Formats: sequence, C-alpha cells, structure tokens
Amino acid sequence: MFANLFKGASLVAVLLLGCGAAAAEDHPPIPAEIVPLAAQSLLLGVARAGSALVAVGEHGIILLSHDDGTSWVQQPSPVDVLLTAVSFAGDKHGLVVGHDGTVLRTNDGGQHWQLIERDLDAGPLLTVALASDGLHGVAGGAYGLLLVTADGGASWQPAKLPDADDDGADSHLYAAAIAAADRWVVVGEAGRILVSGDQGTTWRVVKASYAGSFFGITAKSADDWLVFGLEGKMLETADAGATWRPIETGQSSGLTSAALLEDGRLIAVGLNGTILVEDGAGGHFLPRHLKTPTALTAVLPVDGVAVLLGERGASRLDAATLRAAP
Repeated sequence: MFANLFKGASLVAVLLLGCGAAAAEDHPPIPAEIVPLAAQSLLLGVARAGSALVAVGEHGIILLSHDDGTSWVQQPSPVDVLLTAVSFAGDKHGLVVGHDGTVLRTNDGGQHWQLIERDLDAGPLLTVALASDGLHGVAGGAYGLLLVTADGGASWQPAKLPDADDDGADSHLYAAAIAAADRWVVVGEAGRILVSGDQGTTWRVVKASYAGSFFGITAKSADDWLVFGLEGKMLETADAGATWRPIETGQSSGLTSAALLEDGRLIAVGLNGTILVEDGAGGHFLPRHLKTPTALTAVLPVDGVAVLLGERGASRLDAATLRAAP
C-alpha cells in the first residue's frame, strides 16, 4: 500500500493515511512489535543522537545505529502507529512524533521511550524540532496543528497563530527547523511558512513566491534557509524570509529532505528515487541514481557518506557517489 502511494507521488496521502479512521475509535496504545526486518520497513525520520543515529517509521518502529547506519537495532516502542519525525538535543534527550497526536520522549539516547502525548482527535503530528537547550521545541501536523514545549517535551501547548481568517490556517505543516534561538521556522501545504522570533510564543506568516506544498526546510545558518517540496521546487532566503530566490533543481519530482555535506555542498532526496548533489557549494545539482528507484523520505550525512531513508528502509550512499564532479 505504501509503495503504491509513493509511486503515485502522493507523499501527503502517506503521511495522513488513516488519520480519520484513527480518530473514530479510542483504544489503548499498543506497543510496537519487534520484527526481524525492521530496518527494511517504511522509515520517515532520522536524527543524530551523539555518536548514534535514531530512525523512525511505520508501526511504531524505532531503530538505533552505532555505526553510522551500517546496521540497525530495533528499540522497544510504546506505540504501533506511524512515527513521522525525530529530533535530538545532544546525545541523550530526544522527541518523536507520529499519528494519533503521538509524542514520545527519551532521556537515554533512544534506548527507551516514554509516551508523553496521545490525542486521537488531534490527528497526526508530522514534524518536530527540539532546540539545542533541550527544553524548547515545536511540533506540527495536519490541519494547521502546531504545538510548543518549554520543558523538553513533558508538556505541550497550542501555538499562538495568526488570525483565524488567514486563508492558510488549516494547511498541513510538514517540516520544522530551529535555525537559532530566535529563528524558528515551520513550513507546509500551500506555500505555508511560519516564523517565530520568541521561541514559539508567537508566529507570523512569511510569503514566498510559490504556493505549492513545502515538504522540508534546511537551515544553513540563522538567516539562510532552504525550503523545498512539490515539483522539485526549492527556494532560498538569506535574510530570514524577507526575500526569496528560486534554485533550479532540474527535477519535477517532489523533494522531501535535504542536508549539508561536510564540505558545505547540499544533498537533497525525494520521490521516484531522486538524489541531487551539488557539484560545488553554491553550484548546480548533479543527479545521482539508485539501481532500483524508490521513494526517499530523509537524508543525513555521516562521516563521508549519507544515510538514506525511504519506503524500503535504511541504506547508505557511498562516498564516491557524493564526490563532487571533476
């Protein structure tokens, strides 16, 4: 089912799959089943926790790697719902969000997880970002759902959003980044970009020159951000959203994740097996190709290579593939 949705380029359908049905009937949370091929399941989010990596995905799967994604071990999870995103502050404290308004928290680097929030009526949470202080953070989801925390995820409050008559108030929110203590950014459907300068207390709408969905955001610095999404669209701002310039990717498939390599070049991934790597910092993109095209959902550079997540699980992109063109 997931594969067919991805092949149809319907990332939105995958992320929101089942949210209506879940809200129809309350039931106690069911712990995730430990399965032998967990690392080959649909995986949506990955983050570094000190020297380890933590990845999350379908059926409550949480994976831990201590060798930069070469091997993975499934960890106990208190829920079996689709987990969509993970964020860490340092090597111990992390948050995971997912369907049924789920928020999980760990204080031991991802080995054990506590169920903090669960609200079937809230719908799925799709993104989370935890500040470097380990206390402040933001989580976003379907139909404009936006929550903030000031105690490391122990409790959450609805964010103070712009006026309700704003025509994008119900847009799904897909990605969040904390570029600096006073630069919080959330992006989503219909070109939605929200920015907070006071650690999530208040938010304002930022306009960009694209009205399609943004699936991701990468902060290159406090004021320099990249947003990207449908149709291979990518925009960059160097002044915290005051102005934007388009970046030509040469792609028509949706872009889902991007990150900076150690040398400052950008790598981006997306649907239909899309992999783009800059041939030089600020240069044009060169497409790389998987032997078997598959929808990719996340990328994380690690020690000269890159870890990829997608509908077929976790894999690694070797250093030769990432090398800049001569």
